[in-house]
Amino acid sequence: MRLDVESLRVLRSVAHSGSFTEAGDELGLTQSAVSHKIRRLEERIGASVLLRDGAEVVTTADGRELLEYAEVMIRAHDDAVDRLRRRPEVTGVVRLGVNEEVAATELAEIVSHFRRTHPGVELSIRVNASAVVSQWLDDQHVDLALIQVMDVDDRLRPDDVVRRRDRLHVVQGAEVDLGELDPVPLISFGPDCLYEPFLTEALDRAGRRHRRMLECPSIHGVCAAVRAGVGVAVLNTPHVDEAMRPWGEPIDLPEVAFVLRSTPALTSSPAVALRDHLLAHRERLAA
Repeated sequence: MRLDVESLRVLRSVAHSGSFTEAGDELGLTQSAVSHKIRRLEERIGASVLLRDGAEVVTTADGRELLEYAEVMIRAHDDAVDRLRRRPEVTGVVRLGVNEEVAATELAEIVSHFRRTHPGVELSIRVNASAVVSQWLDDQHVDLALIQVMDVDDRLRPDDVVRRRDRLHVVQGAEVDLGELDPVPLISFGPDCLYEPFLTEALDRAGRRHRRMLECPSIHGVCAAVRAGVGVAVLNTPHVDEAMRPWGEPIDLPEVAFVLRSTPALTSSPAVALRDHLLAHRERLAA
């Protein structure tokens, strides 16, 4: 069993405020990120730590016992961070490019931690589709990139650090059946979408006509459209929920890798500090 400090910090905040939303506001996390950390914590200890009592969230007996240890662990962690921060500060500017999914799920936590540990660094962030962010990196408009790469051919570069891999799913709304529609209505992330070409190629091989019904660059917008029954989309596993179901016959799609990519000559102190921070964040995610 491994307990990470940030999950314990989330537990403490929810227990004190009685609200996932207020805890998220306090910690700079989305409500879904708060819920995810609590679920992972409960999976690790094999017991529930929080229960909903109407509109209020209450702590279980196991949760109260864990909170006693959490207070000590969080305090020791923060004391260590404060001690290390007294070392000579890294200063300067670092430019980070991220794809929209990272911006929607992890960015608040990444920025919050980095600001706390590197107050002298000015962080500049740009968000766009992975293909666009990758080109920014090649053109040296950003120093580091958190992007998705389809794990096929040689699209992964030798220096890419893979943070995780996800399966892809072709889905529709749970309340609709779009399997026989001709042409197949597609929901797309836009012309720079990594997933869509693999779906359209599979449809072409099967002799299925298709058309782009909706184009939206936002993961939240695409998911909402799928739930509403607007059309068919390709989503990675974390975004497939109970309001969706598989579409048609199974289609074999490659995995998508979430990677940290940097310029070949990463030498500036702020950029190196951010890279090391992101690598540490990767280890926390895997814990």
